[in-house]
Amino acid sequence: MSTEVPNGYPGMSFPASDETNFIKNNLGPTFAQNGITTKILGYDHNWDQPGYPTIILSDASASSYTAGTAWHCYGGTVDAQTTVHNSFPNKDAWETECSGGTWENSNGFPWGQV
Repeated sequence: MSTEVPNGYPGMSFPASDETNFIKNNLGPTFAQNGITTKILGYDHNWDQPGYPTIILSDASASSYTAGTAWHCYGGTVDAQTTVHNSFPNKDAWETECSGGTWENSNGFPWGQV
């Protein structure tokens, strides 16, 4: 399960299995070994792919380093956020991005000027 690489602005594809492995094998252990207490939030994308954070939180090792999931409001419905949180009630659910309007005219953004 992967999100698509965006067209027209900076972004990347980071499949759930890759993010899970990155958290449990790199980011989480590095934070722990260095006493970094910053919370790790998995996913950070739209409501329309609830299977993605479920993969991360279902992995015991990755989940042990993950405080919860981060969500955007641009696709799907808020019910997905609730469903994932109800499946993992000890994990936080954060709405990290939501705005009105459309992305059709991105020339006002710095990356639209490149």
